[in-house]
Amino acid sequence: MFDPNFIGHEFCVINRDIKRDHTSHLNLAINKFNQVRQKSVFEKIKSHLLKQPIGLIELESILKNGIFTQHHSSIQPVLIKDICGTLNRQNDFDRFFNPLDDRFKDRWVSVALSKCKKIPLPPVELIKVNDCFYVKDGHHRISVARAFGEIAIDAEITVINLVYPLLNQ
Repeated sequence: MFDPNFIGHEFCVINRDIKRDHTSHLNLAINKFNQVRQKSVFEKIKSHLLKQPIGLIELESILKNGIFTQHHSSIQPVLIKDICGTLNRQNDFDRFFNPLDDRFKDRWVSVALSKCKKIPLPPVELIKVNDCFYVKDGHHRISVARAFGEIAIDAEITVINLVYPLLNQ
């Protein structure tokens, strides 16, 4: 006779539930990626028609002609809508943090899967100049958070103060 209290049976049931949860989380993550890729294609077409830039603002273009100071701030939540640029990935994500290429799918889905499983992710690293934040690290985490409808994300912030912006010569 089968004893339902037998630990092996409980393990099999739990293991089956974990596999089912993993599969449903993985499917959700893949579907979200496909949705944001569709959005990025739409935004690319719209930007082309309206003759607007599609990518994120590059921080280097802001800082290259100025004198500035910087200091580190604490980890704090930042509104995703206030993140408008990047340190070095202006051609990888559009201004809404939708990935611009399918080559980001594995990493994006991995981050989304962690979010679905409620696995804590480290804070993103942002650089603040005036009222705008630029991403140093965490583009995929921001993209996933936005796709899942979050309005803020925890960030480690470096603040840059422009002391004297130089004019182009």
